[in-house]
Amino acid sequence: MAVTRKQPGMAIAVVALTAAFAGSTLLAAPIILYPISPSLPEVPYIRTINAIEVGTIVAFPMPDVARRFQRLRGQELPADFLFMKPIAAGPGDHVCNSMSHGLTINGVWRAETMAVDQDGRALPMWTECRRLGDQEYFMLSDHVPNSFDSRYFGPVQSVEILATYLPLY
Repeated sequence: MAVTRKQPGMAIAVVALTAAFAGSTLLAAPIILYPISPSLPEVPYIRTINAIEVGTIVAFPMPDVARRFQRLRGQELPADFLFMKPIAAGPGDHVCNSMSHGLTINGVWRAETMAVDQDGRALPMWTECRRLGDQEYFMLSDHVPNSFDSRYFGPVQSVEILATYLPLY
């Protein structure tokens, strides 16, 4: 998860632009993002023009499943709240996720899938075994084992990805 925020002692300006396309307002991708969850190292990240591909860190709006789960936890986050996650699988990759076997990507075990969060609340879960579509990406953070990522909210469509990011340092 990520939000834009200033770090004490840092002169980082966060610029957000709004774009319109086909009559719809799109969320803008801030130039600087700072993750507020331990899913990524807690340093500022800068927007890049890198391709959307496996291994890239991306920002995207909070999926509906995640928003509902946050509400159940008593957390109401802003409508423009962004998640930041690394891409672990992309179009054509075979992804399987289950409680009994955890997450595998192209037949390689990658992570456990947990039934409950750190407070004992049931987690939503994406439990499918299939090839990702042409515009689908699977997010997984291996920075911490309990990252709230695509194991719980499913693949993210490419049109939902706002930008790619790299750590500033």
